[in-house]
Amino acid sequence: LIVNDGTGSTRLVLWNEKTDLLSKIKEGDILKIENGYTKEGLKGIEITVNDRAKITINPAGITLPEIKKESAKRVPISAVKADDLVELKAAVVSTFGENFVYDMCPNCKKKADAGICGKCGKINPDKLLILNLAIDDGSGTLRVALFRDTAEKLLGMSAKDAAADKDKVKQKLNSLVGEEKVFEGRIKDNTQFGRLEMNVYNIKDVNASEEAKILVGG
Repeated sequence: LIVNDGTGSTRLVLWNEKTDLLSKIKEGDILKIENGYTKEGLKGIEITVNDRAKITINPAGITLPEIKKESAKRVPISAVKADDLVELKAAVVSTFGENFVYDMCPNCKKKADAGICGKCGKINPDKLLILNLAIDDGSGTLRVALFRDTAEKLLGMSAKDAAADKDKVKQKLNSLVGEEKVFEGRIKDNTQFGRLEMNVYNIKDVNASEEAKILVGG
């Protein structure tokens, strides 16, 4: 879920029995969250609600200001800035890495090593698919990262299938080079390497009709 209190937006992550609330929460509802906690996620700071937390839907006496929904803005790569939510139409120009699938804790969704999560201890790990690409739109080149569902969507393979056939993953990645896609996501400042990068939340095929509307400002 994406939540906004009028000062900014972030992801709200529900765990275990709290996922039952998904069928009850509607867009526009006000949520009162007690005993939740924040952590750094793949898409920035997020709020986590587990069994110890409490969520009240539309609590009495609580109102919020009118909130405008944040949407990705189509820009060229040359114009991106840290923390921008953007949409880029660009071609894949290269791929990075030899390892694409990692063990992931099913509880906190962090990487695990040999069945051990640094936070949760011994676990039965899920598989996490991570793809790192470079894209170019003619105005510049940008390194982008795709995680979980977004990576599986681009590759057309589940993380489990990718773990079982690394050669097929490489073949699919090589076939993507030169292909143009529409990438939506958040720009981040990688201070370690002194460059801007993008965490991709969604990826789409280029649609000629939609691109024509963008060109004419429609």
